[in-house]
Amino acid sequence: MSCQMLEHLWEENGLEEKTDTDSRDGIVGTDITAIQELISIDKKDYDDAGRYHGLHSKRPQLKLGGKMFLYEIVANGRNSVDIDKIDYLMRDGRACDVQHNFDPSRLLQLSKVINDRICFKMSEVYNLYNLFNTRANHHQAYTSPFDELPPAGTRG
Repeated sequence: MSCQMLEHLWEENGLEEKTDTDSRDGIVGTDITAIQELISIDKKDYDDAGRYHGLHSKRPQLKLGGKMFLYEIVANGRNSVDIDKIDYLMRDGRACDVQHNFDPSRLLQLSKVINDRICFKMSEVYNLYNLFNTRANHHQAYTSPFDELPPAGTRG
């Protein structure tokens, strides 16, 4: 869906006409391909060792200047810890009144790229656990049946 939205915005705003091969003035056509690749990762695009290869999506691996960890920022198919998940957990948590007990700032501050992978300090194991526990709580909130909706503007 995100790729379709990006394409729509690209076409609707006439950006393809403003694009050339010189990126000094903004985004170039190959940047759109790179953005789509980074947001549409599939777990099947990783081999058993956790290296991205892009075979499932039938897209070639982008030339990221040896910075393959960039594939793990937006949609991490290797371990599912990514900015997209953190963003929606925080946003949906406010909307659904589901509390989160992980610290995204600390998680990001204590992350590091090692061997071209985003890694977290061992002390963050409980923070990571809490991130996935929050995800499970959201799933429960999304799928739990209820008799009637609370009145607008109130929390039930």
